[in-house]
Formats: sequence, structure tokens, C-alpha cells
Amino acid sequence: MPAGSVAPEPDLPPEPLAIGLPDLDVTNCPVCGRPIAVGAWKCPGCGTRLLLGVPARRAGTFVVLGLVLGLVVGAGSAAAVVGRSSASGPQPGVAGVPAASGAVTPASSEPSAAPSPTARASSGVPAGAAAALGGILVTNDRLVGRAPELRAELASASFDSFAVATTLRALNADAVAGRGIVGLLRPWPAAAETANRVDAAYALVSDTAAHSLASSLSDPAAYRAGATAMLGVLAGLDQVRSATDALAGQAGVATPGPSVAGG
Repeated sequence: MPAGSVAPEPDLPPEPLAIGLPDLDVTNCPVCGRPIAVGAWKCPGCGTRLLLGVPARRAGTFVVLGLVLGLVVGAGSAAAVVGRSSASGPQPGVAGVPAASGAVTPASSEPSAAPSPTARASSGVPAGAAAALGGILVTNDRLVGRAPELRAELASASFDSFAVATTLRALNADAVAGRGIVGLLRPWPAAAETANRVDAAYALVSDTAAHSLASSLSDPAAYRAGATAMLGVLAGLDQVRSATDALAGQAGVATPGPSVAGG
């Protein structure tokens, strides 16, 4: 052997299985019959890889067969359900299927704030601008219609910060929604100036509400001040309402009824 070379280590025989030790479960290899421990993943005699005591290749075949059978059975069950549904006919109330004649439709619990204006756009008025104008008319009435609630809370002997906060949240939501449709007015050149005024007014309503809502409900003085400030902002909407009413007449959009706010 050349100097400095390392002799290769001889192959060691496989470690014998300690058969007969207590608490040791023993089974036989399904290929060569050699005794092996239960749960062994490889037979030390023939080298067969095992999976739960079954040769790995055979176990893989069982898994694939089980998957195929599962798909076949699942598809058959789905087809049977579809067949029964088709045979029974369309059911009322299902999306895309009209309900039977005479069926009662549950009424919405949300009351309607104001009748929707009818958009009859005159010549030269973009349809989107006419539709947006109708939504702004309704939004104006919704905003001004909250004023009596704030006045009643300010006049109450037992001031309720939570009730004022609820009204301010509703005002903020209406103003934000209104700002989302104001942009549809701008493609109509005659409405550009009014659109800017409406957007600024709605932004002031939203900012005033958000400033008050940042206060704690345990601070009634802050909500009194917020309600008073909001009443001033809503009073300033009269000019915006006059401008949008005039624009609606020019566009042929019918205005809704008088506001419940009373001014």
C-alpha cells in the first residue's frame, strides 16, 4: 500500500435485529421473510423500502387507486345532485330565477330618505352628469335633513353625546358618498363651477364631522361644540342647493320634494 494512503474502511455487516428483547414488536419482511421490527422503513436483508409494512411501490399503487376511485365516486354524487335539482324545476328565490307570481318580497328596514329625482337630460347634457346631478339633489336634502336632529339634541335637558355622534357619522357618510359622484358633473362645461362649490361644501361637512368624532364620548362639551359648528355648515348649504336646483332645471332633472329639515 503506498505510503500516506488511507485504507478504505471495510463494509460492516448490517446490525442484527435484537429478537426476543422485551417490548419489541416483530414482523416478517413481505419480500424475503426476514424478521424485522414493526414500523421499520427498510428491510436490512433485501433492502426493500417499506411503508406501513407494505412495499413502497405496492403502497403507492394503492394510494393512486384510492384517489381514482374517490374522484369517480365524487363525480357520480355531484351528477346525481344536479340531476335531482334539474328534475325538480327552478326554485323561487334562487339568484337568476324569478320568484313565483304573487310571492311576497321582504321590505327593506332602511327607510327611504327622499324620492329619487327623475333624470330627463336635455340635449347637450351628458347622461352621467344628469344622473350625478340627481344624486346630488338627494344628498343635499339628506344633509340638511339632519339639522333638526342636532338642534333637538342641543335643546335637550339631558344632552346625549352618543346621539350627536351617530348623527355626525351619518352626515360624514352622506358627504363622502356625495363627493364620489360630483366628478361626473365636470364633463358638462356648464356644471363645472357648481361641481367645485358642491365638492367644497361636502368636504367641509365631512371635515367638521371628523373633527368632532375625534373627541371622546365622555366629553359632552366637545360634542356640543361639534353639533353647533355642524349646524352652521349645514346652513351654508342653502346657496349650494339653489345652484344645483338651477342646474337641474337647465338639465331637465326633476327636483325631489321639499326637505324635512324645514330650512
